[in-house]
Amino acid sequence: MTKLDLDDIQGNILRGYRMNNVRHMALTFGSARGACSMLGMLVNGDSDSCPQITTAQTWRETPRYCLNLGITAAGLKLLGVSNSIMSCFPKTFLDGPAVNPAALGDDGPSAPENWILGGPQGPVVHAMLSLHTNEEFTPAVDDLSAWLQALCVQNDIEIALQKDGEAFPDDFVHFNFKDNIAQPHVCGAPGKDSPDMQPASSTGEFLLGKNYENQFRGNFIADLPGRLADNSTYGAFRILKQEVFKFEKFIENSGLKYNMDPELVAAKMVGRWRNGTPLVKSPEENVELPQEQLNDFDYCPTKDNPMYFDDADGFRCPIGAHIRRMNPRSSLVMGKPHTRRIIRRNMPYGPAIKSADKPDDIERGLIGYFICGDLEMQFEFLQKIWANLDIATSGIRGTRDPIIGAQPTTGGQFIIRTEDLKDPVIFDDVPRMVVTRGSVYCLIPSIAGLKFLSGLNA
Repeated sequence: MTKLDLDDIQGNILRGYRMNNVRHMALTFGSARGACSMLGMLVNGDSDSCPQITTAQTWRETPRYCLNLGITAAGLKLLGVSNSIMSCFPKTFLDGPAVNPAALGDDGPSAPENWILGGPQGPVVHAMLSLHTNEEFTPAVDDLSAWLQALCVQNDIEIALQKDGEAFPDDFVHFNFKDNIAQPHVCGAPGKDSPDMQPASSTGEFLLGKNYENQFRGNFIADLPGRLADNSTYGAFRILKQEVFKFEKFIENSGLKYNMDPELVAAKMVGRWRNGTPLVKSPEENVELPQEQLNDFDYCPTKDNPMYFDDADGFRCPIGAHIRRMNPRSSLVMGKPHTRRIIRRNMPYGPAIKSADKPDDIERGLIGYFICGDLEMQFEFLQKIWANLDIATSGIRGTRDPIIGAQPTTGGQFIIRTEDLKDPVIFDDVPRMVVTRGSVYCLIPSIAGLKFLSGLNA
């Protein structure tokens, strides 16, 4: 296994910072020279006060801030990356998410013409700058933002959009579910391994070049030059509005209609109880499990766990439940096991709801990156195939992901199978629960890659 050069890898790829605040800034470059100048400052730390890009190097003490940068295809072109190099990038990255949005479920209210970021109506986005802080313990976002804004003015760069996220206690999100539980562990990455029946993901699933191997025993770098792409990766930056009141109303009405506890309806749709307990471990009762047990489960017996409960029929956790569609683990129902993994670096935006019984017009949701070595084979595959395609498999045929799926305007279906061999419970009026509000695809370069880019027009 190739040893990771943590000083060369941006920190948000391999580690969750566990910081409670983030400010994302969408940048539009005015000139190649100015953009290269700013990249150089952010990489080299030309000033004691100038924020610097954070690497994956292990901390001794929690820093005051963490800073990361992703660059779009349009940004790379403006920086001066040659046509011969640009032609080596995957077409999916070059096209961006707004070229074929319906395949990703980005139609209707989620269509690009309604986006506040990355759509045809908005400004061209050349880069995404993400500033992480802990405002409750070490306020820093305003001072650091002022420095970044000054750098932008100095280098003819416009901040086209600025949007903040803030973590909720215990990693809960607006749907009132505990999140950030099932992140893949990457071979060689820093951090402690938690109990998890899933094998570690190969380094090449998330990092380009350097002889890393992906799931196909190849490397996603293709013909890109190592000086730009080694230790880099891709990120799908998304702003996802969550229809919280619609979700709460749906589980309440469905509970009444089918004589089910609304909390069980919610758990069946997600695959976990709200506190994170997986249904395969506790299918009928919401028990409180220690944090280290929340991801230590599977859906079927395996070579390493031959006596494990077999939920192939989805009696405990429906086959169409959100977490099972997005990560079937060892199950063979939806493809080769333990593949198509992505790293999620998301945080809630918008205020927490005070009462689910009192709807308001405030927008709230999740904002951040879905990180992977191949946008088409990982991120887009999950969106196109596992979330939104009518897969001919018992238990999910004719349905879409009940949480992130692009449901028909007439309502989608969700199927709950029962062990008493009665007819399954079929919800046929599932509304769209998540609406895309913005999206761009970024290359998240290595430190060496950023230095290469900063020197193109220095």
